Amino acid sequence: MQQTVTLIVVCNAPGRELFRTAKRRLFPTGFTFDPVPLLKGSQLAFYLTYIDVWSMGDSFEKFLYPKSEVKYHENGRTMLWAVRREKLRLRSKPRSVEQATLFSLLQHAKNTYRRATDESYLFMVRSVFAGSIGFNPAPGWIDT
Repeated sequence: MQQTVTLIVVCNAPGRELFRTAKRRLFPTGFTFDPVPLLKGSQLAFYLTYIDVWSMGDSFEKFLYPKSEVKYHENGRTMLWAVRREKLRLRSKPRSVEQATLFSLLQHAKNTYRRATDESYLFMVRSVFAGSIGFNPAPGWIDT
């Protein structure tokens, strides 16, 4: 699948509010929130969006544990995982370059917000915008 992946870490009361209202902020076209007040109040600890053109849906949830503490919401082609800082455990070993990239970025976000203030939340948003990359017709160097 071709998708954007966004990792967000928000601290304290704004993080708690975003966590509480996450489901209603999720639309088929993405996850809505205003980062400007969070920046002004120094509550946005981490924000990253990247494009992933290879990973499948099961690549995203496999690293987040315990499952009972991770909130999951889906709306159309957008998925959201949310978890409170002290509950998050990253597990499993990446099996591909794409999974290794995601795992590394999750680890970085987790370490960033572990140094943050008392309370913080990690949000991971996956927004699929196209199907798998393919060749039509297949180039001559690909055996069919």
